[in-house]
Amino acid sequence: MENEIKEAVPKYSFVTPAQYLEMERAAGFRSEYFDGYVQVMGGASLKHNIIASNIAAKVGHFLEGKNCRMLQSEMRVGSPSSDSDTYPDDLIVWGKPDLEDDKFDTLKAGCDL
Repeated sequence: MENEIKEAVPKYSFVTPAQYLEMERAAGFRSEYFDGYVQVMGGASLKHNIIASNIAAKVGHFLEGKNCRMLQSEMRVGSPSSDSDTYPDDLIVWGKPDLEDDKFDTLKAGCDL
């Protein structure tokens, strides 16, 4: 087979949450972090975008006048309890946003209900 790849699958090094955040902020693309490993994000399909937009529109309308707001996929959310940083399609922030640091680009997960 002429297109056969004979190289081993590369092993990725473990990175700390701080290392991930530094790399992510410098990168020209988005990636997510799970338990020490970084996964580059791919593009979403048309159906995926339609669903996420419909959810944002309907839930955002429902939240009008309440002490919360709807955000979409450009906001990174860090979760120390699961050791991850992700970009959810849609999320709700209750009250004042709890940010990771003074860069204003990473929300801390969790809220008091």
